Amino acid sequence: MAFDEPETSLWRPFGSRRIEHFSHLDSPADLRARGIKYALVSEYFLRHHCRIEPADWMNRMRAEPLAHFEFKLLTRMEPHGWLLVRFQ
Repeated sequence: MAFDEPETSLWRPFGSRRIEHFSHLDSPADLRARGIKYALVSEYFLRHHCRIEPADWMNRMRAEPLAHFEFKLLTRMEPHGWLLVRFQ
């Protein structure tokens, strides 16, 4: 997620999830050390801000795609692709 994208809707049901931010530069070992097993990843953010294709990022991170969907977080933007991934 980008710094200005709201994440509140991801908290529901409240108290059942922990939201952690991480960088596209973090390694798989960094995420394992923090206990991060799943991530919701913006394809738009990877492509336009990180300059990496989602498939390349998933390969580097040893992430398995679980779901793909179009989602609109900000009213000023069109919906864009999101991936739910599990780190191996």
